[in-house]
Amino acid sequence: MLTGLKSRDSGPGQLTLSGPSCGQQASGGADDVPGPPHNGTGWIAERARVLNAHCVAIGRDPVEITHSAQIIVDYADPAATRAHVRALAAAGIRHIVLALPRPYPDHAARWLVDEIVTPVRENDA
Repeated sequence: MLTGLKSRDSGPGQLTLSGPSCGQQASGGADDVPGPPHNGTGWIAERARVLNAHCVAIGRDPVEITHSAQIIVDYADPAATRAHVRALAAAGIRHIVLALPRPYPDHAARWLVDEIVTPVRENDA
């Protein structure tokens, strides 16, 4: 599945990818490439490797593309969520969307910052 494809000369574009053959199309026409939401780190990292290989094959620097992923936050296991974020970052994913499932706990945004964002940033600083 591809969404949001723009031509290279029309400014930044975004694609959503699923399937191994999508990387060829994205390598030439996107600047931000999120994978479908809620996949495991291994699957997301493999899609990023495929896309990077297609970029190299057409002479485009893979660093020009922002790899993106969305993951579901686990309120009961923030350590697992932090580990997932760190693994994605290690795999080259530079834009990570943290999806909060309903029902939201009290002060959900503060909890997210305190339990996920700040510890990841402090550990990686």
